Amino acid sequence: MADVSTRSSDGSTRITPEMLQKTLRVHNLTREEFIHTFNIQPLVYVPELPYCAKATFVALYVVIFVLALAGNSLVIYIILKKRAIQTATDIFICSLAVSDLLITFFCVPFTLLQNISSEWFGGKNRAKVGESGWALASKHQTMTNNKKSGQKLR
Repeated sequence: MADVSTRSSDGSTRITPEMLQKTLRVHNLTREEFIHTFNIQPLVYVPELPYCAKATFVALYVVIFVLALAGNSLVIYIILKKRAIQTATDIFICSLAVSDLLITFFCVPFTLLQNISSEWFGGKNRAKVGESGWALASKHQTMTNNKKSGQKLR
């Protein structure tokens, strides 16, 4: 363990992130296996939620996902099928429903995983897609709201 640690002025052993990554590669270990093998304190402690809290999160997120999917899909369907209600305001509402669907698909499932687990399951690409989806939906909603408020002023 001497190759992965440094001694601080108070005599305690400190492990730098760079040293940890090098050691993990050399010994072909995961971070958790390394911590267990060398019996050290983790660099970052991530508390685990109790099972009942995780179950509550899952139940609430499933309800949110289903309601968002059903409600926004219904709004889009009605506005696209009924010619009489295709006014500018209704098109803006449809646009907001599309933004909500983007949030529902890109953000809600992975926010749930982030809340109930200390591990990230998506990898680097999923993090980028999630950020891009969130940014796209937020920008879309903001632009739609700005257009709608500009329409009211005239």
